Amino acid sequence: NCVKMAKPAVDALKHGTLATGLQAVHDAAHQILQEELPMQIVVEDDPAQQQAAPDAAQSAEDDPMAVLDEESREAMARWQAAAASRIRSCVELMVRPPKISQDDMIVMLQQSSAFMQKPPEHHFNLVVYDGKTEGESKTQPAIRMPANRQTYMAASVGAALRAGCTEYLASGVPDEDVLEIDPDRIFLFFDAFKRDNHSVFEKIFNLPDRKLQRHRRLLYISYEESTFLRRTRARVSNWVDMDIVEQAVIISRDALKLQPRQRLKYENSSNRFNHIGPVTLEARDPAKDWNLTLAEKKELLGDTLREQGGKSAMQVDTEVVPQKRAATDLEPVSWHSNSVDFWKEMLHGYLASSVLDLTPQNDNLAVAAIQLNVKYIAICNTPAHVEMLQKRLQDRIFELQRDPTCENLYNAVAVSELDFLAQGDEAVPATKGKGGKGKGKRGSKSKGKAKTDDGQPSEGGGQGAAGAGAKGGRAGKSAGGAGASGAGATGGKGTTGGKDATGGTDGKGGKGRKGGKTASSSADLAALLKQITSGQDAGEECEED
Repeated sequence: NCVKMAKPAVDALKHGTLATGLQAVHDAAHQILQEELPMQIVVEDDPAQQQAAPDAAQSAEDDPMAVLDEESREAMARWQAAAASRIRSCVELMVRPPKISQDDMIVMLQQSSAFMQKPPEHHFNLVVYDGKTEGESKTQPAIRMPANRQTYMAASVGAALRAGCTEYLASGVPDEDVLEIDPDRIFLFFDAFKRDNHSVFEKIFNLPDRKLQRHRRLLYISYEESTFLRRTRARVSNWVDMDIVEQAVIISRDALKLQPRQRLKYENSSNRFNHIGPVTLEARDPAKDWNLTLAEKKELLGDTLREQGGKSAMQVDTEVVPQKRAATDLEPVSWHSNSVDFWKEMLHGYLASSVLDLTPQNDNLAVAAIQLNVKYIAICNTPAHVEMLQKRLQDRIFELQRDPTCENLYNAVAVSELDFLAQGDEAVPATKGKGGKGKGKRGSKSKGKAKTDDGQPSEGGGQGAAGAGAKGGRAGKSAGGAGASGAGATGGKGTTGGKDATGGTDGKGGKGRKGGKTASSSADLAALLKQITSGQDAGEECEED
């Protein structure tokens, strides 16, 4: 396979010719077989091995690679490696210090090459703090926005501010007198519809003796009402006013001078204005959303899962909202997060070279960064959060390589080589054509609907279980699709019919034609070929059945 892909394995070929390398591979394979052979022998009299056999079979069923051939496994491994390589080139995940220490986070960020890199001209490094994904409420998380974690916000944003200032630690000792906002860095705070938190965020840029030079700007994000209701209608009472305009506070050292760019999804809109919308909230799709059990979410969220004080801003409809959540129930990792398309708009509009995600509850911002080839750094809640997010990104990028709607990651070669993954999901469409007409041998009369290969009745019921050209059936017209033993929708030749129905792929039978005896075995076929080659007219001898 390496030779076929024009990528010879260095370890296999460095000691000599291709034959030497191939022989080394064969010897290694033979040795592995000899080592695994004793493990595959099961003694029937041993009850322990008999009990372990079903478990082994079950694990083989759970592993999709176990049922694939060698070529398919190689293709899977190759494209899994391609997805992992793309993730490694863009994504860097860190674990938040157990004690929220600003000094520890400064050291972490300074050790990150992606965070410390200088962006290209007219580009910026973004720092994102999203109030919608900074945690989760213990009660009614689908309704309540997470509680604002002021201590963590001050420590994390302050660490990003100081780590990005090269003069702050130039002498090896923190010097607050020279601290200033990096001119190539933009801080964004999404308020989650809570205007009171604006002042909390802006105070981070105030020192005890002075205020840092900064420019403040507001971005208004309006959400499409129909999609907003789609998420909330089934969870809240109808008698409530809902705020659909979110504000994002944008802090930079100087007034932003962005190169004009048109929005990716919104026509007649650009990054020159302080508004984006209407933003569409995607419908919940269990097949695409990142869903975990409540027990797994607790490991991911850590101490960010906390009680929200006061009454909910939305009045709950108790008739439609379940009161209890079981530990095994699946639910979204983030109830209120924005979509990948939204984050692509933000990264595109603000010319992002890298983005530091201080609230990486789910994977959407990371996927957007990977698609646009933007460096992504995240400070996760727990080690389990890092592990789950890494696995989720691997699965997501692997799927997007075969998704034609993802222009940034789609690869037609991946679709071709991994077509066996889609074959199991594709259902064979029912044939709607009219069966081919022809004569068959007389037999018993049967009424009822013809069935397809999977045992389901076809659309039209034919008379007789056997259709045209079928073996041993009464002559009858097939009005349905492919019968259980009748002529198929393509109207192919019957197995023993005198007149074979020949038809096109649309299922309409053509005019029958006279044919000779149908070869029923390889011996008959050989005899027929011998007669043809010897110049005999085989059709005269077998004119009638």
